[in-house]
Amino acid sequence: MTLAEAAREYGRREWPIFPCRPRAKEPLTPHGYHDATTDEDRIAAWWRATPDANIGLHPAGAGLLVIDVDGSVGEESARRLGLFSEPTMTVATPRGSHLYFRHPGGTIGNRQLAPGLDVRADAGYVLLPPSVHPSGDRYRTERKADALGCGPPTVWHRLRTPRRAPRPDGAAPARGSGTHRPAYIASAIADECAELAATPRGARNNRLNEAAYSLARFVSTGEADPARLADVLALAAGHTGLSDDEIDRTIRSAFAARGVPA
Repeated sequence: MTLAEAAREYGRREWPIFPCRPRAKEPLTPHGYHDATTDEDRIAAWWRATPDANIGLHPAGAGLLVIDVDGSVGEESARRLGLFSEPTMTVATPRGSHLYFRHPGGTIGNRQLAPGLDVRADAGYVLLPPSVHPSGDRYRTERKADALGCGPPTVWHRLRTPRRAPRPDGAAPARGSGTHRPAYIASAIADECAELAATPRGARNNRLNEAAYSLARFVSTGEADPARLADVLALAAGHTGLSDDEIDRTIRSAFAARGVPA
């Protein structure tokens, strides 16, 4: 299966993906994993432009948590924590493996779980098979996604942090059957608005533009209402001291860049 064919298949599975440089890990899109989508047309366009682009996955957007097991040290840590105690999707990497689990809920960012074990969930991304590592080796699926495990609850409890805000009015019911998708969207909106409200003078307009552009992806997928999302962004931006006119212009410009109505 080609990279383009695999990318389309992941999109149909409702796993949000984005292109990365061929034989590299750097994103090809301006906002990296924030640009991840399941939209078939956008995915097709990306891989028409760069057929050998690697495939980046934002795990939490698919209701997943990924543990990067690095070498023998990581394998020993994984055994000690019970991460091999149940079957789950496993991808062979040039340095070890990626273990895929169902997302346990809450907010789990990038961090080291134990020596040789790194976590990717609500922040960050991983490369999916058949992406090509800089070494030339391919990422290979050793156990397929129909074997997703839940993982050890005691381990996830150590990683989980509470969400910073309840579901904002900007969120709308999610498409598809992923049970974690609405919570992920609500968290993404809350996090962007919290960071925006705390932005210091001099960076506030750029930060509003970045937040609006990033969150507008949920409008393009039908998962957020544009007017309600704009209201939530405007409320957060109001704490930075921007004028109403500046806020309105910036949000409209960012939404337009995404090709969605303001």
